Amino acid sequence: MLDVSVLGSTIISGITADVPNRSGLGISFSFTIGQPPIRVSMATSFSPPIGSNEYVALAVRRSYWPGGGYAVLAYRRLGYKLAAKSASAFSNIAVIIVAAVWLHDPSAYCGKYCYMTRWFSIGVAVLGGVAILDWIRKLRARQSLVSIDLSP
Repeated sequence: MLDVSVLGSTIISGITADVPNRSGLGISFSFTIGQPPIRVSMATSFSPPIGSNEYVALAVRRSYWPGGGYAVLAYRRLGYKLAAKSASAFSNIAVIIVAAVWLHDPSAYCGKYCYMTRWFSIGVAVLGGVAILDWIRKLRARQSLVSIDLSP
C-alpha cells in the first residue's frame, strides 16, 4: 500500500472491497481499501465509478465528521492508462449556488423584520467559502494522482 502525503491529501493504494452496486441515496458510498482495510467514503452523483477487487490509488483527506474515516478527493485506476478523476463536486456546487442566491438578496427570503439575517448571511458565506476550498482541494488531489507511479 502506498501512503504518501501530497498537497494536504494522503495518497493510498490497494485493492477495493465492499463496494456497493449502487450508492445509498445517490449521494455517497463507503468501501474498504488495502490490507489492513481502511474505510473510505466517496461522493458520487450516480452509481459508484469503481468496483470491488479493483486496484486503485485514492487521494484522501480526513473526514470532517469525528470517527468518519477518510473522504475520497480523487481516484485513479491502476494498471490501466486512465486519467485521474475527481470525486463528485455536486455537493460543493449546490452549496455555492445556495450561498450565492442567499447573499444576493437575503431580505427576499427572510423578510424585512428578520433580525438574524446578518448572522445567517455570515454563516452562509463561510459555508460557501469552505465549499469552494474543498472543490479546489479535489482538483489539486486529482493533479497529484497524475504523477504517481502506477506499479502495484
